[in-house]
Amino acid sequence: MKHVLCYSLLLLGILICSCQPDTVCRQTNLDVRMACKLRADSITAAGQTIYYTTWDSITVRAVGSDSLVHDNAKNIERLLLPLRDNTDTTTFLLTYHEQTDTLRAYYGNRRIFVSVECGCVYYHDIDSLAYTTNWIDTILVIHNEVRVGSQENLRLIHHHHAEKDE
Repeated sequence: MKHVLCYSLLLLGILICSCQPDTVCRQTNLDVRMACKLRADSITAAGQTIYYTTWDSITVRAVGSDSLVHDNAKNIERLLLPLRDNTDTTTFLLTYHEQTDTLRAYYGNRRIFVSVECGCVYYHDIDSLAYTTNWIDTILVIHNEVRVGSQENLRLIHHHHAEKDE
């Protein structure tokens, strides 16, 4: 009987120590978004290339959603785009200086267990992209796994050519 009481107390202690309050999940960054770094290459009249990594006036809307992902964002270096976990495709409308491009991501979903308290999150594996080229010139896939954290997944590149002096 003495052993049963000791084991019961030990088990109770382990359970109490292993439980974490719900605030731990809220404080932990479990946000899974596709990180897109922005780069603009500006070629001067003299042929020099200047690289810009911060942009102004970018609006991003997810197609099929009522909310804006970015609303006329200023001084932005990257876009954090949420991918839907109930489908394998998400489409975004990206507007920059009154020109709009469409970016469609095709991906697979993987459910990842975080903890008993926090549950699961979905990671995504980018299979391919389709996009228009009104202001976006190129989109490079840097890392195809979209997961928790700030790992760069895509690089959006815009080329700007200055007018030649006459």
